[in-house]
Amino acid sequence: MGEAATGLGSCQVRSETDIPCLRPAAVEIGGIPFCKCCARDQEAYFAVGELTQALTSDRAWQAKSFHRGEQLFETLRKMRRDKTERTVEDKTERAAAVGSLG
Repeated sequence: MGEAATGLGSCQVRSETDIPCLRPAAVEIGGIPFCKCCARDQEAYFAVGELTQALTSDRAWQAKSFHRGEQLFETLRKMRRDKTERTVEDKTERAAAVGSLG
């Protein structure tokens, strides 16, 4: 499928650099012609951007939710309680395992 077949011309990735992509364009994304290979790279780039944006938004929400000290204190208290419970469970399991050996 050449330039004539798609009517898009050549891929525009790095078109104004010393190392442009010289493949024929197969798709147009945001008005810019891309070859199949560069289009896949662009899709991956957008996917990473979306994930990063989601993480950034989540962190911003978390920061807002901790604006009051009592919320932070309550969260830390819950984390300590959960860790203590896990430690007790681990010790109980180890003691049971040792008891079953003897």
